[in-house]
Amino acid sequence: MMEIGDIKRLGNFDWQVLEIVGGRALLLSKKVVEVRQFADHEFSLTSTNGWRESALRRYLNGEFLDSLGTAKDAICQTVVQNDNNSWYGSAGGIETADKVFLLSISEVVRLFGDSGQLANRPTSATSWINDEYNDRRIARQDNGEPFWWWLRSPGDMAHRAAFVNSMGCICVDGYDTDSMRAPGGVRPAVWVMADALL
Repeated sequence: MMEIGDIKRLGNFDWQVLEIVGGRALLLSKKVVEVRQFADHEFSLTSTNGWRESALRRYLNGEFLDSLGTAKDAICQTVVQNDNNSWYGSAGGIETADKVFLLSISEVVRLFGDSGQLANRPTSATSWINDEYNDRRIARQDNGEPFWWWLRSPGDMAHRAAFVNSMGCICVDGYDTDSMRAPGGVRPAVWVMADALL
């Protein structure tokens, strides 16, 4: 029987079970699977729709999904809500229909532990959530080194996206989506039919 916290193999990757709802399981890659930009240059300078128009979304639902081979048949298409940034008011854009997506700020808080900081920002100058759940949010690369990873939520401005840093803090103000200087880690999330992984 599948349980929250189990590690399952899907394609060439290990995935952690984060949630089980009505016969479906939400999986998140256990490690950073690769390092990529969130968006291309033209997108970041003109768009306010974040995840919906991002190069990373196109990649995950195209080339990455195809790389999973027959395992992709277990993945369900999901309506993904793209909420505004609750601290800064930046627009998240309209909902999307995706098979592969990134987690949002609110999903990370709900699934990894909620200290109440998202709902009650500690100070107006605070730009990240730094709490007792940091260790749960840390992601690692294949070499075991901690690495930061993108979230789909907008940062404090339209051309920035939120992320979890290498110490597990949620950086609500975000990072430039088109940065070639330091592209971010990718931890894909998928909903699958739970019985397909038993």
